[in-house]
Amino acid sequence: MRTPHFIQRSLQGIAFALLLFALSPALSAQRLVIEYFGEERGHSEVETGIVVVGIVRNVGTASSPAETFRFRCYPLSGLDYTFGETMPTLPAISPGEAVACRWNLSLKSGTSPALIAALLEPLDRKSQNIAQTQIASIPRLRMRRPLLTTAPVAPAVRTASQLPPPHPDRVQIQLLQDEQGSATLLLSAREGETWTPSATLFPLLRVKSANTGQSGWSENFRLSEAKVTRTATATTLLLIGTIGTRWASEIELEIKRDTAAVEGKIRLTSRRPVTLEEVCLPTFLTPLDSGSRTADGVPKKVTLTDANPGTSSLKAEKVGGVLMGIAVSETAPLSGFRAELNRTGFLNPILTTKWISEGSGRPLPAGTKIVVPFRLFSISTAGGVTDARRFSLP
Repeated sequence: MRTPHFIQRSLQGIAFALLLFALSPALSAQRLVIEYFGEERGHSEVETGIVVVGIVRNVGTASSPAETFRFRCYPLSGLDYTFGETMPTLPAISPGEAVACRWNLSLKSGTSPALIAALLEPLDRKSQNIAQTQIASIPRLRMRRPLLTTAPVAPAVRTASQLPPPHPDRVQIQLLQDEQGSATLLLSAREGETWTPSATLFPLLRVKSANTGQSGWSENFRLSEAKVTRTATATTLLLIGTIGTRWASEIELEIKRDTAAVEGKIRLTSRRPVTLEEVCLPTFLTPLDSGSRTADGVPKKVTLTDANPGTSSLKAEKVGGVLMGIAVSETAPLSGFRAELNRTGFLNPILTTKWISEGSGRPLPAGTKIVVPFRLFSISTAGGVTDARRFSLP
């Protein structure tokens, strides 16, 4: 008995749907994310330009085939290309692996903000993979020499404040600010009779949030005022500013006597009803060693692994004789959020710390106040990274 035509078509449709269903886990199992995008050193230099690094990692369970994704670099404001591949296609990336692209750009004259965007997109427009984008803001700090090769240097731009150590035997902070309000911290540790720069912290704070019914957007902290308070036992630096138009914000940093820790506290106040998705704490950019390296946009495998023994609430790095890192509380600042501490980077380790919503975001009314405690540390020690656990927060 011959099967009627309309039944054959129905069976073919069902078979095709089952095939798509069977393939969909494999398609979604390869998942690429932009793990980091920004300046390698956290600042720009007029004389030498900047090097932007973008890191893409496969956080899925299946390999991503070669030439299925393109990773584009777009200068948006205040920057020009110098040379190299600006829209490279990515090689095959196995689960857990990452590739990095480095671009060399020059600063345009003037005072316009230095902004650059990254776009990770599938080459096949019919792909189930969704394009991703990130925008990075780069402080225009006009330095006469590399920022992280010697003791901290005062920039030739407006400086909001410089914070000397209350008792200069352990840790030191310098605060730098450019014309656009971007704030950068320089963290140093004492080694013998000299101060050793351990890290540049930028951005100091980034929040991803959305107005009602909109997609989330990440914005950086902009400094408007800095205050220093000194007592016999501690020095406190208070940074006051905004994050876009949605948030009023403060960053409090306190150094106490005879300690290598900087006690930090972020205070956020929503100015309107918002949906909060992420709160990113200070990003650690560790020093780059000297030497010429090509920044031509060609993707290269990342060999840096997250091998240091951090915890779910602490991440540390040992560079030379200096141990540095960040710790957050075991308790989330808001219910439904989890901490994500990550060690990434290509030529230099980069430590990132986020509180991330476990769902699609937390709706908050206007006037909501959020307090996020954290601890920075930088100390000269002969010990290993495991020594950092003593800086954990309860």
